[in-house]
Amino acid sequence: MKRRLLVLAASCLGGLLVGAAWPPPPIPPARIADNAWRLPSATQIARSNPDAFEQAGRLAWLGDGSAASDVQTDAKWRLAGVVRTPDLHALVITPASPRLAQRLAPGATLPDGGRVVAIERDMVTIERNGCQTVYQVHRDQPIRTSGACNTGAPDSE
Repeated sequence: MKRRLLVLAASCLGGLLVGAAWPPPPIPPARIADNAWRLPSATQIARSNPDAFEQAGRLAWLGDGSAASDVQTDAKWRLAGVVRTPDLHALVITPASPRLAQRLAPGATLPDGGRVVAIERDMVTIERNGCQTVYQVHRDQPIRTSGACNTGAPDSE
């Protein structure tokens, strides 16, 4: 009986040692679906015409009259995004440099003279002439205004 237990223990220990020394199977290559998004090749990028991009993706700037709007403003900037690292910064682009975004921290001055009051998640609060306006990324118009605003936008407070 003692011998059986000894053989069983030795077998278990041998199995554990062999299993630990055995190499794992190779990781299979990732399968890419036919309709998956991929970067274009270098030749496709080189063929691209910058004028075609310009015509296809005209940006509607705040205050230039290209977007139908009830809110009239003379701002010459657009909120392009919010950066969270290392600190919160608003990314603002202007018609003068549409491919280069400015990083603005709270308290910074915008090209139209407004001041960045607060930045949170995907929203930026701007104060200009006693009017606080909240802009959200990917929205053409402000989502909220408060204070001494003489616009047709709805007040939130």
